[in-house]
Amino acid sequence: MCKLILHVKQELDDLLNADSAIFSNTRWKVVLSDGFRKSFIALKSPQLKREVLQKLVKLGAGWRPTVKNIDICDTFQLAKVFKVRDFYLIWNIDMEKKERRIFQIIRIWDLLSRKHVARIGQRLENMFSMYTDDYLDHCRRVQTDGKLEVPAIWDVEHDIIRYKDCTIDAQEDHDLMDTSCVMENLKVSESFLLMKFYSLSSGVAKHLLTATDGYEIDIPFELTDEEDVIIRFPQTSFILGRSGTGKTTVLTMKLLQVEQKSLTASRGLNLDEVGLLGACEENTITNDTKEESFVKQVFITVSPKLCSAIKNQICRLKRFVAGDAPDQPSTDMHDIIDDMEQSTEIPDNFCDLPCEHYPLAITYRKFLMMLDGTFQTSFFDIFYGELSSSTERGYSKSRALQTLIELKEVTYEKFAASYWPHFNADLTKKFDASTVFTEIISHIKGGYQASRPSTGKLERPDYVMLSDKRFSSLNSEKRDRIYDIFLDYESMKCSAREFDLSDFVNSLHKCLVSEGYNGDMLDFVYVDEVQDLTMTQIVLLKYVCRNFKEGFHFAGDTAQTIARGVDFRFEDIRSLFYTTFLSETKACNQGNKPGKQCHLSDMFQLTQNFRTHSGILRMAQSIIDLLYFFFPSSVDKLNPETGLVYGEPPVLLETGNDKNAIVNIFGEKKSKHGNLHGFGAEQVILVRDDDTKKQIVDLVGKQALVLTIVECKGLEFQDVLLYNIFSSSPLKNKWRVVYGYMKNKSILSSPEEMSHPDFDRNKHCLLCSELKQLYVAITRTRQRLWICETGDDYCRPMFDFWNKLCLVEVRLLDSSFIEAMKTGSSADDWRRRGTKLFNEGKFEMATMCFEKANDAYREKWARAAGLVATADGVMPKNLELCQASLQKAAEIYESIGMHEKAATCYIKLKDYKRAGMIYTQNCSTSRLEDAGDCFAMTECWSEAAEAYFKAKCYTQCFSMCSKGKLFSLGLQFLQQLWEEAAIDESNIGVLYSPAAYGLIVDSLDAHLRPSNKKLTHGHLGRMAILLLNVVPWGAMLTSRLMQYLDNESEWAIFFQSLDIFVHHSHFDFVEHIQSQHPSGLDGRYSLLLNLKLALESIIKFTLNANWRAEPDYISPMCCVDLIECLGYFASSCFALHGCMFSTESIFVKMIKRRSCSLYFQNCLMSTADRKLEKLSISAGRLIYESARSLLTKRHMIQEWAQKTTSASHILVLMRLVVTLYLVPLNLNVGDCYEATRFLQMHRVFEDLPLEFSQKILGALQIRSPKLGKFRRLFADALEVIGERMLVAGSPRVQATYRGLNAIIFSSWDCTLNQIVHTAKSFFHDDSIESSFLGNVERKSLLPCEMKRVGKKIGDVEFWEKFEAFHINKQGQKDARAIVVFLRSVLSWLTERGPPTKIDVDLLLEVRQVCNNFDKQSDDSAEKRACVTAKELFSTWKDGGNKLKKIISFLRSEKASMEEGEKGGSCCRGCPTAD
Repeated sequence: MCKLILHVKQELDDLLNADSAIFSNTRWKVVLSDGFRKSFIALKSPQLKREVLQKLVKLGAGWRPTVKNIDICDTFQLAKVFKVRDFYLIWNIDMEKKERRIFQIIRIWDLLSRKHVARIGQRLENMFSMYTDDYLDHCRRVQTDGKLEVPAIWDVEHDIIRYKDCTIDAQEDHDLMDTSCVMENLKVSESFLLMKFYSLSSGVAKHLLTATDGYEIDIPFELTDEEDVIIRFPQTSFILGRSGTGKTTVLTMKLLQVEQKSLTASRGLNLDEVGLLGACEENTITNDTKEESFVKQVFITVSPKLCSAIKNQICRLKRFVAGDAPDQPSTDMHDIIDDMEQSTEIPDNFCDLPCEHYPLAITYRKFLMMLDGTFQTSFFDIFYGELSSSTERGYSKSRALQTLIELKEVTYEKFAASYWPHFNADLTKKFDASTVFTEIISHIKGGYQASRPSTGKLERPDYVMLSDKRFSSLNSEKRDRIYDIFLDYESMKCSAREFDLSDFVNSLHKCLVSEGYNGDMLDFVYVDEVQDLTMTQIVLLKYVCRNFKEGFHFAGDTAQTIARGVDFRFEDIRSLFYTTFLSETKACNQGNKPGKQCHLSDMFQLTQNFRTHSGILRMAQSIIDLLYFFFPSSVDKLNPETGLVYGEPPVLLETGNDKNAIVNIFGEKKSKHGNLHGFGAEQVILVRDDDTKKQIVDLVGKQALVLTIVECKGLEFQDVLLYNIFSSSPLKNKWRVVYGYMKNKSILSSPEEMSHPDFDRNKHCLLCSELKQLYVAITRTRQRLWICETGDDYCRPMFDFWNKLCLVEVRLLDSSFIEAMKTGSSADDWRRRGTKLFNEGKFEMATMCFEKANDAYREKWARAAGLVATADGVMPKNLELCQASLQKAAEIYESIGMHEKAATCYIKLKDYKRAGMIYTQNCSTSRLEDAGDCFAMTECWSEAAEAYFKAKCYTQCFSMCSKGKLFSLGLQFLQQLWEEAAIDESNIGVLYSPAAYGLIVDSLDAHLRPSNKKLTHGHLGRMAILLLNVVPWGAMLTSRLMQYLDNESEWAIFFQSLDIFVHHSHFDFVEHIQSQHPSGLDGRYSLLLNLKLALESIIKFTLNANWRAEPDYISPMCCVDLIECLGYFASSCFALHGCMFSTESIFVKMIKRRSCSLYFQNCLMSTADRKLEKLSISAGRLIYESARSLLTKRHMIQEWAQKTTSASHILVLMRLVVTLYLVPLNLNVGDCYEATRFLQMHRVFEDLPLEFSQKILGALQIRSPKLGKFRRLFADALEVIGERMLVAGSPRVQATYRGLNAIIFSSWDCTLNQIVHTAKSFFHDDSIESSFLGNVERKSLLPCEMKRVGKKIGDVEFWEKFEAFHINKQGQKDARAIVVFLRSVLSWLTERGPPTKIDVDLLLEVRQVCNNFDKQSDDSAEKRACVTAKELFSTWKDGGNKLKKIISFLRSEKASMEEGEKGGSCCRGCPTAD
């Protein structure tokens, strides 16, 4: 069995190993069809999958089966069948051309059960019948090498024709419909000729074995010869193709090819060999700069949906190239709000963009934002207001800012709703909003010549003259009126403080001219759907990429230009590229050989259509022919598209002028939920406009999808019903102009001549857009197209046109035909269609699809997204509906857990506080900046500051504190940031920013005593702690500080001495070390002395109880902090020649403080000085006596803490006790044993952790008390509260204290860097102090505080949770449920008091387990929700038994409490209860 397992593992490793000889030794190229892929993934047995792949490898190696497995119908002797267990592999020998060689390949069609083989055989038979005899002969050729069959190879000058050409015969018979001899007569979706193929390799094998059922793998598929030529073309290219010809595929594969070559080059190959060098020297990439040799590629498109799809595809293809396993399928739904956040991880600039971001797939809007980010000032600064600083980190604008920008932008929808009704009616007469908006955006503000003048627009004479320079439907009089509308529009827009996209683009042009481009230069730029861009938008690309010879690739189709605001031909782009990209620079010729200059390549045309069949393509071409004839400048002239699949011609439905034709198809009654007799998920009704759509939806209900022509762009369906497209056309009788074309082309015979008007570009100006819309509508179908008109008046010219060309058939709309039209769909079909509609923003129809699929989650999502879209559409004119829609959308989003989307809705509602709360409470940390922006907009300064600080937006945080006069909070943030900067200096610049300085200065003015206008004692303490961190803080701050202090006061002198010390030490520390100049020593002496005097005054004031009358007094935590600092200074001077005792918490805190760290360094680098040592002992005496005095006043400390801080007074006591013991250990002042008796006498130990107290009190039992014995006892006592002793001193210290339970290091070898390194290595946990203090707080509850009768607040709730968890066996298998329960246990115990029946160390371990669970799962809430108890216990040793122990303890506690209630006794563990 072991040998078998090892054998299978070895076979699998060979299949998945890219370096395996299995694939490198194959003689045949094996390509797998998409049908085979689906059948293979559906196999359930992993062993069967491996067997199939092994057989494929054997076929590729030349092995052929000797036994015929099954007979198959094949008169052409090409199809072959090979049995694998109970399945049959269908394949044949085919041919492929590469360069000038043609070679045989193996084409795998499918893997099927026996009953399906015959059908596939028949389909192959039909396809082979389309092949030429010459092609068949080459495929049947057999060549052997021994017992193996090897592929035949031919060197040829000309192609071997594959398909028969029956077109000539068909034309001679005038039967243009009969072309089945060269086409496959099947459904497009089932066509073998349009199927994708994948070349077998280790990468494909890995993806096949790891993909799940129904999951489409993204791996490079085999390309057509036409596509392959374009992809391999090494220079800048212009790719033009109609809908469905694979333009996006070509661009993506081109990008991937360059990425692959770059990866190869980075592994050591010369880049010249792979052709990556650009035309310009500045773009040359060499192996000498491998660290910067990655290629910077950017894929740009206007549509966020297409961008998202391309981004995911590139990512998956890169994973395939890298050999990684494929990702599992995701929901892959993106709504309007997703468009705002799609590229949030990409910075809004092109400066120093890390290589991991490339290749970039971004929308054109994101490109503009990134370009804007390279300039000193942003175009949007004037719109930001209070939030202008929110782009501190250089990343994408926060959600609040994006929403603000969105509300300020004038789109076509806003133009039509808010601007158009307010223009002079005499000017807008006979114009539609779409035409005028297109002229303004595309020509007046969008033509490239518009970007050259400083005004960013065409002047009136230049615009009016366009009527003469371009074949246009607008004469000079109309253009003059449009220009007047434009001027009114600009005035209204300026008054409303709004902008349109052209304003943004033209602003960028001005900045590029004045400042130049300062971002990273790109190597390659790919632009898809380029017809959606204006000329000025395209020209911006020349600034970011100078690789004009090779670096630009444009793809598009001007026949689909129905987007409002854009109007140009593809040829215009090519001309623009020549005149602006090449002619305006000589860069492309620099370094070239004489006579070798850049020239403009021809346009590539993709003619093979992969979406639909020949019948649809010929009808679409007839529309293009009309455009060529009437509007030759509006569309690029291309060769007709070709299709390999024959399909039934489009059908003109005869309704007999029945006005209720749609009712006849779907019945008279609407069905609320649809029925079996309606249209399926792959069928659609297309109408002209929203009004017609509403009428049809009211009639058919949920029985069919209904879309407008504009809405359907980008979608495709199996069947399309065009309904009343001509009846609702604004052209009306002007369609008769088509007869003029028919007459010109001799399509009409003379007796049949129809009366028609002559074509006039002014009268028929709408014909161009009408034809383009008709083209888009026709090309949405993959299989069947029906055209239904309830009136004969307007459609007759086009119907006659198509009939004469034999492009259509006419059918009567009777019951039998209606029944044949309808198809059923499964729930999965409706879900897939709903997802496609959702991603295209068709939310109403998507909601209906998800409802039919019984997918409640997606239905709610689509409904909410539709409400947001409705709100955006009605915002300018119906505020009440807008707000109601957004409110409802927010509620739905929250109900399905989409909190970020809900927050965006609240932002649009201007309920910023609600949005901020959602971001803070329900979203990840990446949304904290958004929360800060929202809180700032509603002036919730405290919440804003907290959110900004957590988001590391420190400038905004300090600004919020200043605006809200939250100076104490701001100083806490500053102090925390300084402590973090001691270890990580990346944010140290923020501490010296104007915002930080302004916060400190403002805090001085806000904390003055009313009596004398001097600083309060509380703020003196806060400033002292802050300035001990800030090094140096500058003379200006010192000057301001002195204004609020008495010049001769102890605190004034202390701040001055601190300023002198840190300034000298910071700037002259190295020189001081080298020269041993005594000024550093003087600085230390003065600093120590004056801190001692300042503290002495505070402690004296405190002990005299004068602090009670102070409105703002120094907190006990701050006071103890300064006492610890004084002790640290005093003991540091003995660290070099003697030893220094501390705790890890104190030492780490002091090392983080720059002044304390500098003091320690100076002590290590200076000679011993008796004067300083004497002063240190004096300071120690002050600490010792002060600590004893304060500890005798425990109740005063409790009152003091309650008045001035939120921290527990127990923490103050604990820190004072630790400091008290450190003085005799360091300075030989006082006696540890005497101090212990003193503390016992004053009952201080009653307030301290029990374990700590027991350890210390053990000293009183020692018969021969010595300092060394107490030192060891004290070190052990610290450990039980989660603390450790630290010892620094001369080298002999390590030997002397080897057995001590402490961290010990030699101070002789310490330098600045070593100290920091030591701190990092010893104290990798940044929360040591807080952890230590937390342990103290939890363990130090007074026994007397436990004397509570009955239940505490929260007991009932806790025991309910306990019982619910205890009986929920399923919940005990869920790690998240366990952690939630454990946290409630910790909270309850913390509030209740120290337990006596459970080990405290176990509770500490529980706390660590909970923290680790959160840290490990911060990146994904969904991931955390899926963790099992077994996985949790794998990281928590013996976790299952420990959990049982905790449950057992709680059951015992509950029983004890219930007994106590009955007997009226105190709680257990209280001394009085014994």
